Amino acid sequence: MLISGWRGNLLQAGNKEKSQAENRIQLASQRMAAKNQDPLLKACQEFESLFINEIFKSMRRTIPQGTLLETGMAEDIFQGMMDEEMAKEAARKNSFGLAMMLYQSLANNIGD
Repeated sequence: MLISGWRGNLLQAGNKEKSQAENRIQLASQRMAAKNQDPLLKACQEFESLFINEIFKSMRRTIPQGTLLETGMAEDIFQGMMDEEMAKEAARKNSFGLAMMLYQSLANNIGD
């Protein structure tokens, strides 16, 4: 009787913690969805994407061109498009953190 009561209490506590964790996850996802719909945040992420893309372009210019394989215009276009997409993904994942810093600064200034 004592063991079954203890087990029941333990299960109830586990279910309560599980539901609290699920609620926290749901609230966090709602906050992220609300932030993703914010036009200011989107503009900050786009700015970060452009900044990262310029960094990638500068990095590519420092790499010496090899003579083993000739590169053409198509490869240059492809590399530019790939760099642009990688920059967008880095900004979306907040890899550099520039977008969030800009967003917080601008949101505070708009709120004042």
